[in-house]
Amino acid sequence: ALAQAVFMERGKEDGCEETGEPELLGSHKHSSNANLVWLLVPLAFGLLIPARALGTSTLANRGVHMTAPFQVQNTTGITALETPAGNRTVLDWIRVFHAVGDPLTLANEPADVIGFIYHDPRLTTGQFLLGRYTVACCIANATAIGITINWANSAPLENNTWVRVKGEIQVGQLEGQKVPVIQAVQVIPIQEPDQPYLFP
Repeated sequence: ALAQAVFMERGKEDGCEETGEPELLGSHKHSSNANLVWLLVPLAFGLLIPARALGTSTLANRGVHMTAPFQVQNTTGITALETPAGNRTVLDWIRVFHAVGDPLTLANEPADVIGFIYHDPRLTTGQFLLGRYTVACCIANATAIGITINWANSAPLENNTWVRVKGEIQVGQLEGQKVPVIQAVQVIPIQEPDQPYLFP
């Protein structure tokens, strides 16, 4: 719209020069102000509307991966294994779970992770999904991942609420596949982190 307005204004100026007619006083200034308004509209949207992280509203189209949504290379698996259990993210736990030969060797390891709540219809009563988005290059290709949380009082928890979950890793089953599950001992509401995305 701005480019079109500038193009039209230049056309008018060229027309005035060819005919020799004087430009009306103030018309150029009025047009310049209009062009400025068009430029400010998208800037105002960008400044006034706060940026929001992806949440559960996009999961219907993208789905959630509880198994590795990417190839778990030896280097990433080893790095995740070297990270202390209490410091592993949701992404780390998924990598570790699929990097070890027998996931049962991870049973009862301490877990302390943060993410947003999602009541996945595939889960049963007393469970919710702790989700995060991984971003490789941009938000457009973000992938949702998650870990099942066993928490008896999960029903009142609202989708998109950010929480910190403390508990122990267990091995569960979902749609015929082994998946990591956290037997929670604490579910603590928190503020959305400054960096809500994880990077593979």
